[in-house]
Amino acid sequence: MIKNPLIRIFKESFYRLFKNPLLIFPSLFLYISLIFLSNLSVRINYKLQTTPLLTGWVVLFSIASLLITSFFLSGLIGASFQAMKGKIRLKDMLKYSKKFCLPNLAITFIIIALYNIIRYLAHNIPLLILKPFNIPLSIAQGVFFILYFAGLVGIIIFLTFSNFYLIIKDVTILEAIKKSISLVKENYLNVLSIMIIFFVINELLNLANTKLLYELVNAIFVVPYLSLILTKFLLDFDEK
Repeated sequence: MIKNPLIRIFKESFYRLFKNPLLIFPSLFLYISLIFLSNLSVRINYKLQTTPLLTGWVVLFSIASLLITSFFLSGLIGASFQAMKGKIRLKDMLKYSKKFCLPNLAITFIIIALYNIIRYLAHNIPLLILKPFNIPLSIAQGVFFILYFAGLVGIIIFLTFSNFYLIIKDVTILEAIKKSISLVKENYLNVLSIMIIFFVINELLNLANTKLLYELVNAIFVVPYLSLILTKFLLDFDEK
């Protein structure tokens, strides 16, 4: 019997992924869709000659990218939930995608906004404080990393399960955020461990120096596997 809850969650999630290969479809379709949209954006950028048109297209491109991401990830989270109960079907993914695309987009936007604020502050605070004292750039970079990491593990991590609560428990956006904060607060070290493990996996994949391989492995394995792990974690610890 496996006593460590994280080992059990990782093993069960791997088993569910093996039994439900359809789980790779949402992240794979997301990857293909974003590549298509990116290539389309490059072609359009060459044809637009004025700054207002370019700005308008960048805004439209960003909104479209977020919508596509929210659509497919909603399906992936919903499918991960279904996979924990048995077999999944493509229509299950579509059902969750259509129902939760827009509210999931709102949560995703909140997370991205907070992330950008943290990154901006982490970048500028060291410059403002250390520049008058002619502190070496290497020290400023070190302070940036400390502030950036502190923002991720001190703020962003608490929103880890917001999208999952929204879709799995079918609650409001505000309730999903509150429940996520509560769950992470009660199980902080376990959640942090999961994030560190997948950070290490990401760094190891980066060593391949092959962007196509990196993105394919992420789409086919890493993203659906992480979705299953977070789903299983929520289902197990939310009841406690």
